[in-house]
Amino acid sequence: MDALVETLRQLSGQAVSVRLERERSQLQDSLLDTHFMLGFARYAVAADPDLLYSLSQLLVSTGGEVVAAVSPHHAALLADLPVNEVFIGDLEDLEQTARSHQAQLLISNAHAAETAARLHIPLVRAGWPVYDRLGAQHQLWIGYRGTRNTLTLLANQLLEQGHQHAIKAHVSIYATRHANQTTCVNQPITGEADHASLEVN
Repeated sequence: MDALVETLRQLSGQAVSVRLERERSQLQDSLLDTHFMLGFARYAVAADPDLLYSLSQLLVSTGGEVVAAVSPHHAALLADLPVNEVFIGDLEDLEQTARSHQAQLLISNAHAAETAARLHIPLVRAGWPVYDRLGAQHQLWIGYRGTRNTLTLLANQLLEQGHQHAIKAHVSIYATRHANQTTCVNQPITGEADHASLEVN
């Protein structure tokens, strides 16, 4: 994005606006906030070559790894993807590769919803079509603001996935609340019981 802004600045002869500088600062804050979730995350991405290239560059630049990359057709720029292997294929190829490499998050269009469900990982809908969500056409992906929004979306999906698999807290059998609940349930209070408790006290 910096390269794009600099190119536009040179072509226009205009200084970079205060608004863009502010958006860039907000993106830097977002990078700092989300790097705990996005660093070392494993992604599976299926998209057209241009979108696959852009998303892969973003994910790798934030410390993630694209473990499954699938494009429906070949393009020259696929050779520059920062991934070990690119499959020219379909969602079946994506599912098999994502499962074997234990992907944590899937990025593709709405056709991949069932794939994500079978893999038990979240789906971030990107590309076309997105027919099962409202407002997809209004989501901003590019620029400083779009990049910030995308990072936040990815981080929140990974956070939610992490909470679903979190180990439940252990409650000791000796916990006070647990003991009170155990002894008080279905125990009628009688006059004899009250009298006995008075004698003990």
